[in-house]
Amino acid sequence: MEQTEKKTSLNKNMILGIVGTVLMKVVSLLTVVAVGYLMTASQYGNLSTYNTWITIFGIVVGLQFSGSIQNAYVEYSKEDFHKYCSTVLLIALGSTVVIFLPFVIANQYFSELLKIEPILMYTLIPQCFGSFLIGFMTSYFLAQKKVLKNLIWTLTYAVLLSGFALLLTQLFEVKELGYAIGSFIPNIGMGLFCFFYLMIKSKFAFDPKFLKFAFLFSLPLIMHMAGNVILAQSDKLMIRYMMDEVAMGQYTMVHNYSLLLNSLWMAFNSVFIPYYYDALKENDTEKISSYTRNYLITFSCISFGYILVGREIIHFVISEEYYPGLSIFELGTVAQYLIFLYSFSVNYEFFKKKTIWIAIGTLLTAAINIGLNYIFINQWGIFGAALASAISYLILVVFHEIIARFVVKEYPIKLWYLLVAGVAGIAVCVGSILLKDYWIPRWIIGGLIGVFLIIRLIKVKRII
Repeated sequence: MEQTEKKTSLNKNMILGIVGTVLMKVVSLLTVVAVGYLMTASQYGNLSTYNTWITIFGIVVGLQFSGSIQNAYVEYSKEDFHKYCSTVLLIALGSTVVIFLPFVIANQYFSELLKIEPILMYTLIPQCFGSFLIGFMTSYFLAQKKVLKNLIWTLTYAVLLSGFALLLTQLFEVKELGYAIGSFIPNIGMGLFCFFYLMIKSKFAFDPKFLKFAFLFSLPLIMHMAGNVILAQSDKLMIRYMMDEVAMGQYTMVHNYSLLLNSLWMAFNSVFIPYYYDALKENDTEKISSYTRNYLITFSCISFGYILVGREIIHFVISEEYYPGLSIFELGTVAQYLIFLYSFSVNYEFFKKKTIWIAIGTLLTAAINIGLNYIFINQWGIFGAALASAISYLILVVFHEIIARFVVKEYPIKLWYLLVAGVAGIAVCVGSILLKDYWIPRWIIGGLIGVFLIIRLIKVKRII
C-alpha cells in the first residue's frame, strides 16, 4: 500500500512538473517568437549580450546558496531549516551589495567593457539577485515536494516576465533596452517578496553555525557554475567578439529553441531528485534501477523526436533574418541531451557530498570548450560554436561517469543504460543533420518514436 502511494505521488508530482514546464515554455516560446519579429537580429544580439552577462554574474550573486537547500532540508529540523534559509539569504544580500558598488562607481567603464547600455549597469546586479531569490524559492518548494506551489510560483514569474518585457519592448524606441528593463521589474518584485517571506517566517534569524554547511556546498558550486556558464555562454560571447551582433542574434534565437529541451529536463530533474535521494538513503538498488530506466526511456524518446522534427517547426515560427541560425539546431539540442545524461552521475556526487569533483570537471571542460570555440568559430562560424559545445558536453559525460564509478564508488546506475542512450543520441543527431534537407524520413522516424513512447507510457503507467 505504501509503495503504491509513493508511486502515485511520484507520478502526480512529475506530471505537475511537466505540465508546469510546458505552460511556462509556451509563455516563453510565444515571447521569443514575438521578440523575433519586434527586433532585428542586431538588436536581439545586443539583448543577448546583456542576458549573457546576467547569467555570468549570476554565478557569484547569491553565492549559489540555493544549491544547498535540498541537503539542508534533509539535514535539519523544520525550525532550523528556516533559520538556515534566512541566514544564507542575509549573507547573499551582503555579498550582492559589495559586488554592485563597482558598477555604480565606474558605470561608463563597465558599460564600454561589457558592450551594454550605461543605464543597464544599474539593473544588471540587482536583477541577478532577484533571479537568485526566485530560484531560491523554487528550491525551497521542491525540497519539501510542494510541486503545486512551485508551479504557481514559477508560472506567475514567467507570465509577469514576458508581459512586462514585451510591453516595454513596444514602448521603448531602443527595443533591447525596453526588454531588459521589462525583465528587471518582475525579477526585483518577486525576488523581494521571496526575501521578506522567508525572513519573516524565520523571524529574521541569523545563526553562524549554518555557514560551514552552506559554504561546503556553495563554494564548489560557484566553481561548478562558473564552468557551466563558460560552457553555456562562451560560444555566444566569442561569436559576439569574433564575428558580430547579427551572428550572435541568429545563433541565440535558434539556440533558445534547443534550450526548450533543457527546460523540460530541469522539470524532470527537480521532481526526480527527492525520490532518487530517498532511494539512495534506503540503498534500494531495485528502485534506483527502475527509476533510471523509465526516466532514460521517457526523456530520450522526447529528445530524439524533437531533434528529428524541430527544424521545420522553428523554420515556421522565426523570421527569415534568423534562418542562418538553423544550422546549429541539432547540435545545440543534442548538447542539452548530454546534460541530461551527465546529471545522473552529478546527482550522485551531490548526494555523496563530493561536489569538488563537479567543479573540477566543469572547469576543465569549460577550458576545453574555449579552445574548441576559438578553433571552430574561425573555421565554421556559428556551426563551429555549436559543435564545440556538443563535444565539450560529451567529454563532461565521460568525466563524471569515471568519477562516480571509480572515485566516489558504489554508483548504483548500470553503465550500459547510459552507454546505449549516449550512442543513440549522437546517432540521431548525426542522422538528422545528414537528412536536414529531407524532412519526410525524419518526421516518419520521429512519429514512430512518439508512438512507441505513448504505448509504453500506457502500458507501464509510469513516467519515472
